[in-house]
Amino acid sequence: MALPADASGLTVAVADGMTSVVEVANGERTWERFYAKIVPRKGTANDVPEPFGVRPVTGWLAPRGGANNACDENNPYLDSACLEVYRCI
Repeated sequence: MALPADASGLTVAVADGMTSVVEVANGERTWERFYAKIVPRKGTANDVPEPFGVRPVTGWLAPRGGANNACDENNPYLDSACLEVYRCI
C-alpha cells in the first residue's frame, strides 16, 4: 500500500501475533526524510493507546524513481520504504 500525502487518517489492522506492512513512497525530486509513529485513536475508552509499534521510525527516501549508488551499483537508493506495524507483547 502506498501512502498518499494526506494519509493522516490511515487505519492499519494488525491481528494478534502478526504484522502489517505499509509502503511509503517519495513523489518528490529531492531526498526526503520520513518519520513514523503510532497515534492512538481518539474516542476509545480513556484514549488509552493500544500496544503497537512501528519500524523503522525514521529514514531517508531517494528522489522519485530512485538514485544510483556510486559506491555499490548493485545496491541502488530506493524512493520507497516498507514500514512494519506490529503489536507489542
